[in-house]
Amino acid sequence: MPPAPRWNRVKWTEAGQIAGMLDDVFIADADRGLPPRDWWAARVATGDLSIAVRYLALALPRHEAVAWAAGTVERCGAATADAREALDAVARWLQAPDDMLRRAAWARCEPAAGPVRFLGAALFFSGGSIAPEGLEPVHPDPALCATGAAGAILAAAHRTPDPAAALAAALEAGDRLANGDT
Repeated sequence: MPPAPRWNRVKWTEAGQIAGMLDDVFIADADRGLPPRDWWAARVATGDLSIAVRYLALALPRHEAVAWAAGTVERCGAATADAREALDAVARWLQAPDDMLRRAAWARCEPAAGPVRFLGAALFFSGGSIAPEGLEPVHPDPALCATGAAGAILAAAHRTPDPAAALAAALEAGDRLANGDT
């Protein structure tokens, strides 16, 4: 069997570094030093798909986590027609991430419900100050972006007729993204 692909876009070297940020997940001491993808693949294999989503969202760089969530929301058809402008604003930021576009996308996503609002939160907490413009900068906890991205993915999948299949497809897409394949 060929070796598992390496997550080229993931900068973490040990599973415990990432899993330790998941407050409600136990990671055995023997598993802490595993390569991140190996621990993740074990969660997928045992059907712990929501943990696998949350873990991968933390493992990915923030821009990639937002891109993964945006792609999943689109693929799941989880956005209402009213949210199209919000998704377009997210797409503009993904193409050219800057503070003005980040704030504009959040302004479009914030009034939305469910997956689109989570997606907007992931984008807004991806970097830069969360304080209103003109005030002292306030930088978010880096895990907030991952929390929003995972929330968007999980909420989008659970709006489909087959959430398990939607999550499996999202995890496959996330794995490809982490490998640098997309």
